[in-house]
Amino acid sequence: MKKDNNKCPRSSNSADQTKKATPSSPTSSESKSYFKDDQDADENGISPSSFHPPNIGRLVIRFWQFIAAIGALGFQIGASHYSGIAFVFRDPTLQYYTYAIDFMSLMWVLFLIYVYLTRRFGGNTGKVKRPVAFVTDTALSVMFGVSSFYQFATYNCPPGRYNGWCDFHNTGRFFLLSLFLSYAIMMCWDLFGGCNCLRA
Repeated sequence: MKKDNNKCPRSSNSADQTKKATPSSPTSSESKSYFKDDQDADENGISPSSFHPPNIGRLVIRFWQFIAAIGALGFQIGASHYSGIAFVFRDPTLQYYTYAIDFMSLMWVLFLIYVYLTRRFGGNTGKVKRPVAFVTDTALSVMFGVSSFYQFATYNCPPGRYNGWCDFHNTGRFFLLSLFLSYAIMMCWDLFGGCNCLRA
């Protein structure tokens, strides 16, 4: 009986092909490099694939809100210092309410500008959550709307009256109205920007 001498080489060739077909497992150093960026992103709370640069349009509106808050505070507080006349209306409650929301707006906008600058120059840092921005912008829009409406309705102050007191106070009203409109714009921006299901 003849021996089949081709069996061993065939098994050897199949073993070589199996070794070639089997992918080599990554080393520990390669595994660390694979997940290094993801680990850094997780520590910062941001996924690299979901990072978007900050919007310059938002910064422009926030910067105007910063100027308007200072203008509303400065002109309405400075009316008495400029004219030498005390508050001319009977009930100052609305005015104090306006001062309070001006200060709140100033703090909120300064925080948002800080967040923008850290995102722009600090890398993949976190941003303000969209629901938080929407709720805050909506609340400030409503409060500035109430303040502007009641000041125009109850604080009747024609230009040139009381040694320029009305001129200063009315200039502050212009900034109040601009704050109401700008926060209404940002409220809509936050709302529709957060509706991902409506975007492709």
